[in-house]
Amino acid sequence: MLPDDPLIRRNTVSIPDSEVEYKAIQEMRKVAAQFYEAKNYAAAEPVLARVLNRSEEKYMLGFLWRDETIKMLAKSCCRIGKFDAANNLFRRSFEGRDELMSTLASESLEAGKKGDAEKIMVQEFKGRENLLESLARSYIQERKWKEAKNVLLNLLKYDAEEKVKCQRIYSLAKSCYSLKHFTAAEEWCLIAVRTAHIVFGERHHQFYESVNLLVQISQAKGDHIEAGAYRAILADLPRGLSGGLGFSVNRLSVECADIEQLCAVLENPKYAKQACKKVGVDYFKAIIHKDTKAEKSIRENIQKAGYKITGTGRGWSLIHTLARCGKELAVQLLLEKGVDLEAPSDMGTPLIVATLYRHLGTVKLLMERGANLEAKNKEGNTAIYIATVNADADCVELLLSQNANPNSKPSGRKRGPAEVPLIHAAVRGYERIAQHLLKYHADPEEQGEYGTALIEATLGGEEGIVKFLLDKGANIHAASPRLGTALHIASRMGYVGIVKLLLGNDADLEARDKNRRTPLMQAAKGEQVEVVELLLKRGAELGATDKDGFTALRLAQRKASSREMTHAVLREVKTTPTIRILEDWRQGHGIHRVERVQGVVEWEYTTRWSTDLRRNSSNMG
Repeated sequence: MLPDDPLIRRNTVSIPDSEVEYKAIQEMRKVAAQFYEAKNYAAAEPVLARVLNRSEEKYMLGFLWRDETIKMLAKSCCRIGKFDAANNLFRRSFEGRDELMSTLASESLEAGKKGDAEKIMVQEFKGRENLLESLARSYIQERKWKEAKNVLLNLLKYDAEEKVKCQRIYSLAKSCYSLKHFTAAEEWCLIAVRTAHIVFGERHHQFYESVNLLVQISQAKGDHIEAGAYRAILADLPRGLSGGLGFSVNRLSVECADIEQLCAVLENPKYAKQACKKVGVDYFKAIIHKDTKAEKSIRENIQKAGYKITGTGRGWSLIHTLARCGKELAVQLLLEKGVDLEAPSDMGTPLIVATLYRHLGTVKLLMERGANLEAKNKEGNTAIYIATVNADADCVELLLSQNANPNSKPSGRKRGPAEVPLIHAAVRGYERIAQHLLKYHADPEEQGEYGTALIEATLGGEEGIVKFLLDKGANIHAASPRLGTALHIASRMGYVGIVKLLLGNDADLEARDKNRRTPLMQAAKGEQVEVVELLLKRGAELGATDKDGFTALRLAQRKASSREMTHAVLREVKTTPTIRILEDWRQGHGIHRVERVQGVVEWEYTTRWSTDLRRNSSNMG
């Protein structure tokens, strides 16, 4: 007889009969491993059980193959449906226990064997909460309320975040209601209402859904007075969502009620088809506004999705209509029901639609849910570009703060280069938008139709944007192939403030455009007296000539001659203000005399040039 001391029993391998026993166990292990690797779990299970029992009898806990044998045996038991035996093994402590249980439960869920997964998850292990959450969601989708209730009761034992706990309590109340356990449903639903009010406030869909469920429970119990009281709460809900971005203009409970009611009817195959035809008639009548095209498309999406309100993929759908009308709470409710966040339409995704119609609250909601900021509509425009075109500075800032691309270009433009948002803002004088774009690293050297943002802003006479671009390091020497540098354009147009800004930032006084004309020549040709004087004082070269050999003075004289010949008035010419300044300057600085054009009369100086050089760009020649 061997002593009863465990320490002695663990070292009995040195005794001859123990060595024989050891070799026998190892042979059984080899046989079990062959069955196990061949996935013949029914054959592997009894052999592994014998290995484990013999090893523990001989060595108690002191053998190296213990953890591996228990894992193989537990998995084999699960595969052949011996869950009681598997759970007995899971009660033991062994290396890899949590990973094994999580893997087995996940594989059962993926295979649709929810009952097996539930049996595996009887005991606690790391990752069990997430798997129970998936199991509960699956049961609810399949309307297996009894099973869902049991899983949700298990989930409530966990110390989860208040938001998560609130959702679980609501789901439990809904499961009890569906099982017609109205007393329990009411108790859980009241807890859900109180929790939602504390955690989310009255401006959240979770609070709305919880109160709406109380209405249904009260009606089912026959307590119409209480149901009416809860309806009154729904009617008095505040507008919009939380976060200080309340852009809703109507009560949102109407659309939410329509969603809930339509969902309930669509779940009954007997009435689903008829209910689908009521969209735009009885449901969502206020927001569809007799838009027959949208109404038809929404109905088609619902029908093609198997009569589900979340149907999308065939053009305009319900989520687009709600986004267009800025119904944040209804959009949030529809997203909770599983609608596609990136549902396509001709106008674009829900995010693009909400941006187009300037519903900032809805834009914020969709971004928080993970909407693709770079999605494009059929014209190839992104949300950031549309917000810029809309002059919606708040929306631009919001999109940029969530990493929207400030250099996003439309991809559907057929003529000319695609304008980045900064170019568009510069041309139209959207100073605040330009500041936001540059703050988030928009490229000031991106090219538009006429050149960089600095060129485009100068062309539009937008002094504030020009100053901001210069402060941000825009290239002051960048030139348009057609119009020259920013100084050329500002000089020709007579934008004195911009000319001073450019000169103050070391703009090149002698830069040449495509006709080899300097800014002074352009100012003279455009009869911009104040600019001419300013450029001359800064040291502009009066004697410089263009490709045709004309000086600034000669260009001014030709302009005066052209004007008077048009009027066909034959009088003695005196001079124009531009010519007078240029001649005075020439004489004071010893420039060779230039012939004066004869045969025209004196005329008064005016600056009637259009502020939009696009219509007169041919005159720049």
